[in-house]
Amino acid sequence: MVNGLSRDTPLGEGAGNPPKRISLDVLIRDYVVRYIVDRELQAGDALPSEAQLAEVLGVGRSSIREAVKKLQSLGIVEIRHGTGLFVRERNFDPLREIVGFVIRFNPSALEELGEVRFLLECAAIEEVVPRIGEKDIWRLEDILRSWSRIIRDGMAWDSHDNEFHRALYSPLGNDMLTMLLEEFWAAFEQLDDPLLHELRPAAEVYEDHKCILDAVIARDPALARLQLMKHFEHLKKCIVRMQKTDPARAE
Repeated sequence: MVNGLSRDTPLGEGAGNPPKRISLDVLIRDYVVRYIVDRELQAGDALPSEAQLAEVLGVGRSSIREAVKKLQSLGIVEIRHGTGLFVRERNFDPLREIVGFVIRFNPSALEELGEVRFLLECAAIEEVVPRIGEKDIWRLEDILRSWSRIIRDGMAWDSHDNEFHRALYSPLGNDMLTMLLEEFWAAFEQLDDPLLHELRPAAEVYEDHKCILDAVIARDPALARLQLMKHFEHLKKCIVRMQKTDPARAE
């Protein structure tokens, strides 16, 4: 029994609906999720051990272990070997896996994913311009100064690109937006097609971002959006070339 529910508990009976059965695995996962929500646990907070869960729920350790592994794959809990079970920080790991799979096999998904990212960022930057403060601008300027130095030194600059975009949207205070955009970036990075990762001169990419920041500092939402779209033109062209050279994607 789990909270008074048996291994196969019928739902919807008596309401004109055919009975549905809930597996033990689902019941255990629901219990753990409710435990986290009801106690308002935060990332890093400890959860009952597998042994404690098995005792409280009256089920076998193997059933608990199977449910916990699925919760881990969903990014809800973290298993620290030798320490225990903990609430994980918010993440979109399952979304990354799904999106990564879909864009590999769906001919139109890559272009559609790009459009989603472009639309989100273009809408976001127009919201950023009136909200951004001096400290936010200083942070972006610091990123660009560091970026300029590593370009001169011939070092990798990809992390500065991502850091700039995270800092740019931070005034919105929307962690979900930042996480979602990062998953889009990660999904593109998963593709190993050289056409998608055709490098532009580092100085050009840097200049794109400087122009974006200049428009933000000028408090011009329309110009900031325009500069952002110019920055995305290269990626759009790469996606088009991929589709033209790959018959499966061009269909």
